[in-house]
Amino acid sequence: MNRSPIKIFIASNRSVGRKCQKYAEDNLPDGYQITSDIEESDIVFSIIYDKIFSEDFLLGRKCFNFHYGILPDYGGVGSATWVILNDEQQHGVTLHEITAGLDQGPIIHIDKFSLEDNDTALSLYEKCEVILFQMFQSYFLRLLSGEYESYEQTQKPTMYRRRKLEMSKDITKIVRAFYFPGKEDVYYYSKSGKKIYVKYDVEEI
Repeated sequence: MNRSPIKIFIASNRSVGRKCQKYAEDNLPDGYQITSDIEESDIVFSIIYDKIFSEDFLLGRKCFNFHYGILPDYGGVGSATWVILNDEQQHGVTLHEITAGLDQGPIIHIDKFSLEDNDTALSLYEKCEVILFQMFQSYFLRLLSGEYESYEQTQKPTMYRRRKLEMSKDITKIVRAFYFPGKEDVYYYSKSGKKIYVKYDVEEI
């Protein structure tokens, strides 16, 4: 009697997700099938996916998440921004099992890399894209077959929420705090090392 194929869903709306799906299609072992319907899936790969799975959805499924950020220190969103703001020396991608707790599932693998002085949120994101795809290639068949090890996170992840990320863009108070004619204004350094000043528009006071 023929058994029904095990159905895989790649959950992503990013370009790296499309690359992972193409790799999965080209390297699919016998007995497995890629599905376009997440509800009929048996295995889900979340590739920088922006939706949270319910507890009911997780029951009876194997679900894996590729997360930009080193867990448990950087759960949630905007990790590329926060590691710069927090003066971190490293960033990375975490592969973990998905459980009911957001970014709290057992960790399978973390790939880390060092930050460079001129890194931006964009450059870190692009580096993570490369690492994620390499990690997907390395772990795809192992995750399907269950030939991997994982370990529980020792603490709940530090969660960075979208609202906090949006609020952090507003530097009005910083510019106001350093507005004092005759003294140095707020500044930042460009990629070339040039000091760029941020002027406060007193005409709008």
